[in-house]
Amino acid sequence: MPRLLHLLAAFALFVAHPAAAILPVVHGEPVAPARDFAPAPQLRLAPAKSATARVRLADVAAEALESVRERNRASPHSKGRAQPRRVVIGVVRATDVETGAPPAAQLAWSAVDGGFAARVTVISPQADSLRLAVDVLGTPKDVEMVFYGSANPARLEGPVRVGDIRDRTAPWWTPITEGEAQTIEFFVPAGHEPKRLPLRIVRASHLFTTPSSNFTKRMDDIGRSGSCNVDVACSALASEAAFRDAAASVAQMVFNDGAYTALCSGTLLNDADSSSQVPYFFSANHCFDNEAPPYKTPAQMQSVASTLTTLWGFEAAACGSSSARSSWSQRSGGAAYLYSDPQTDALLLRLNDTPPGEAYFSGWDPNPIQGGAAVVTVHHPQGDLKKVTQGAVLGYSSPGVAGGAARALLSAG
Repeated sequence: MPRLLHLLAAFALFVAHPAAAILPVVHGEPVAPARDFAPAPQLRLAPAKSATARVRLADVAAEALESVRERNRASPHSKGRAQPRRVVIGVVRATDVETGAPPAAQLAWSAVDGGFAARVTVISPQADSLRLAVDVLGTPKDVEMVFYGSANPARLEGPVRVGDIRDRTAPWWTPITEGEAQTIEFFVPAGHEPKRLPLRIVRASHLFTTPSSNFTKRMDDIGRSGSCNVDVACSALASEAAFRDAAASVAQMVFNDGAYTALCSGTLLNDADSSSQVPYFFSANHCFDNEAPPYKTPAQMQSVASTLTTLWGFEAAACGSSSARSSWSQRSGGAAYLYSDPQTDALLLRLNDTPPGEAYFSGWDPNPIQGGAAVVTVHHPQGDLKKVTQGAVLGYSSPGVAGGAARALLSAG
């Protein structure tokens, strides 16, 4: 069904006054080839020979499940229109003293080629997927981590080098792995005493869904995207290079906010300097649950941004397929919070990690969109595989936002 939505845009894209002067347009460009070769993740310990420390958390309380359902029930309405919202897919759990993971001094370190390795497995019963928060403050920069989940141990994530983590003052969140258990293999190069390292797992994010299910929700009242959204592979625009580039700039967001883990969508934006590629990432202020007072402080917004992991190329393998492309990838480095505005529902971040090679730095136009102009929305509605919807600008809202926010009628993909 057609829906009246407030469109999001970079900077002044949808909020500029129609009488504003013509401003320069920033054109898009592909992600530049990586200068450094990223090694494939590999395990250094043989499974049969490794003594893995195992931590089993208590079952998730019924009250926690109900609180997730409550947050995903019908979104608030304004004048009969559904308002945009994020989707909560999990709960954040603290690994306290009784159930906490052992420190590095208590791990079973084994000598391997070039140093020492040890594994820790955290189990959150009945989790569909899992993320873990690792305290790496004071850990040598050349220490590495590789991750895998109990549902698919063959799919390895990483390696992540501690020195590549931008902010090591806060616990760093691992990539998503599927299954109720996630295992981390730590590698400490020779020259360090592994038992003296301050490494420790301090939290877990228990997810009620999985990437392999296309983030199909296990709880019936979460819902899926509307019928006006279609897979990008099914779009009439799919054969056009400009559309494919635009779609490649959109990523699925997974992040923690307080006691919950949520999904949203964002777009990789190009900067105005042709000699650089700063990974600006544009999203919606409501994604960080900041649309109503009391508004979050910059420090609180940063604490959410630091947990961000992004999924790239997370779209249907082909038109009509219910499976995601096998080549989708994940970046779990978090982001720096730069700007947000509740009135225009704008959120601007800078990713800490380099986007994958298949991504695209989207161009953007700060000039006002005229009424009747065709628009295309590419996003992950309700956490589904990447979708597209087409429509047209109806005009500018009034009052409430300086210059008015563009409104569009979106009807079909």
